[in-house]
Amino acid sequence: MSGTSIFSLPISLIVILLASVGIIAGLPVLLVGTSVWVSTRRASKHGAADDMSSAVLRRARIGGLVVGALMAVLAYIVTNVILAPAFVGVGYLLGILVFELRPSIQPAGPIRVASLQARNAWQYLSRRVLRTTIAVAFLTVVAPALFVLAPPNADSRGVLVRLSLPFAVMTAVALAAWVPLMAKVASLPQPATEVGESDRAATSRANAARAVTGAVLGIAIISLSGDISASSALINHPDGTVYIFGRILVWLGFGLSIAGIVAWSILSRWRSAPVEPADPAPATPRMA
Repeated sequence: MSGTSIFSLPISLIVILLASVGIIAGLPVLLVGTSVWVSTRRASKHGAADDMSSAVLRRARIGGLVVGALMAVLAYIVTNVILAPAFVGVGYLLGILVFELRPSIQPAGPIRVASLQARNAWQYLSRRVLRTTIAVAFLTVVAPALFVLAPPNADSRGVLVRLSLPFAVMTAVALAAWVPLMAKVASLPQPATEVGESDRAATSRANAARAVTGAVLGIAIISLSGDISASSALINHPDGTVYIFGRILVWLGFGLSIAGIVAWSILSRWRSAPVEPADPAPATPRMA
């Protein structure tokens, strides 16, 4: 879209554009929100999480998704750039940070609470998820530089660089926020009163780590999909095999964005089974 404001367009077209952005932003809200709602309700019924913590988690994550969708529409009005799904991911992370990862009040009195915390939160993530997140985020961040080195097509190349910069910045911000957010997950308290409570705390940390990583991965994949779709502008032949390849890039980007939202939804799903640390402390030998 040109640099002119959308308010210079007819009212009917403005409504259509805003509705389209709302639908694009609503897709991750629907898929991720449904995953969070169903899995937390199921965990609450089976006793894997208490009703209060499940309710807070739902409010934090689904509320963050809605706030992110509103941010996406407002950002489109101001910048004319469609970053809707990425903004939804930012809102999701904010919801987790403000509500789910806020420090809890430690109980006082004769009950002791262990000051021991998880060594880190990265142990709750599989190597495949870690490597995929880092690789996709890296490709998205360096995409503007790659487009500068693209074959000489001055007009298309300039457009691609301008389109890819917001995606790169959004992904870089998400990647930079990933580390402190995981540190917040690791600092969640671990009660030492009962074994069951300790297992529940480990489960909460594991699910929070996956939720944070899922949002970062979703932002990175969706941003990369935008770069791939936009790269079809380098192919300006109206027909022939090259034109078909350009259309393939467009649909590949669209399919990749859906895959990113699905991966985000899967990682946001609450899993009841606690995840054991990657390097558990050795068992203390029993004395005879």
